[in-house]
Amino acid sequence: MQQGNQAKNGLTALTRWLMDTRHHPIRQIMTDNTQKERFLRVDDVINLTGLSRSTIYDKARLGKFPEAVNLGGNAKAWLESEVRAWMNARIEQRNNKAKQAGKK
Repeated sequence: MQQGNQAKNGLTALTRWLMDTRHHPIRQIMTDNTQKERFLRVDDVINLTGLSRSTIYDKARLGKFPEAVNLGGNAKAWLESEVRAWMNARIEQRNNKAKQAGKK
């Protein structure tokens, strides 16, 4: 029983570490179990972000946008949570620049 608790506590510690977005600046692990993860195809990502198809692929290739998941064959999709986390990071970056400009 004690060994089971240790394994459970170890998993909990690992889960907490993985959920800490400082360890994953672009990726954000969803913590709300009521929300289901969704795959977004490229047209969905275009509509959500306002980026063009070529910009999405260019940024992903450069590591500046979440990487697509291979669904099999030529089908690729992005995790909605990762795309939204990327969007939130852009907003945070803008807000930080505005704060810095206000301090000068």
